[in-house]
Amino acid sequence: MTEQSFDLGSDGWQRLITARETYARTVSVHYDEVLDQIAQRAQADGCLGKAGIGALVL
Repeated sequence: MTEQSFDLGSDGWQRLITARETYARTVSVHYDEVLDQIAQRAQADGCLGKAGIGALVL
């Protein structure tokens, strides 16, 4: 695999920020509850296992 640089640009960042704000306003906080728990566990443990990675990807 080759390493490639990626420049999102200011327009791209603004679109991502707007999309995240829209998502946060329109989706129930319970929708991401499991993902938040996995992220908190990974941060506390200092690692992320296969099950956690699978849950985040799925």
